[in-house]
Amino acid sequence: MKSNFEATKDEIRDYLASENFVAFHAQGRSYESVPIVRWDTASYPDYRLFLDCALKIGVRLIAFHHEQFDSEMLDEALDMLHDAELPPDEEANLEQRVQDMRVYEGFICSIELSFDYDGRMYLFLLNTDWYEELQEILDDLEESIPEDEAGDSSLGGYFSNN
Repeated sequence: MKSNFEATKDEIRDYLASENFVAFHAQGRSYESVPIVRWDTASYPDYRLFLDCALKIGVRLIAFHHEQFDSEMLDEALDMLHDAELPPDEEANLEQRVQDMRVYEGFICSIELSFDYDGRMYLFLLNTDWYEELQEILDDLEESIPEDEAGDSSLGGYFSNN
């Protein structure tokens, strides 16, 4: 089975408490309100390094969000797929890939830690590999939806543009 961030979520929660951070259990933050500095999780996936930066500059308030994967996300992705103008074989392939992701329902698919400092939001964002795959599928689908239908295929804020 591919990754589930449930253990990572619990580990982060415990680490925040052990280091006397104030964990603000937030909903996903808006990325449009302030300039963002993104942590390089590909090269430095250890959240402790990110939190150590916050400590060194005196920040103790950390916004902590995790996303639980649910079937509604996949249903909306399938709606988007059916609105796309794709060759039948490609549509069938993508539909099967999306359907195969139902095994992850209930898994933690994304973890976001952030703090504000000097007018900027510092962001640590970690996604499972299969959630990244879904993001890529959605990005490809978005390009395939005719312009007159693009406004009707909103995913309700579930998916970020990362």
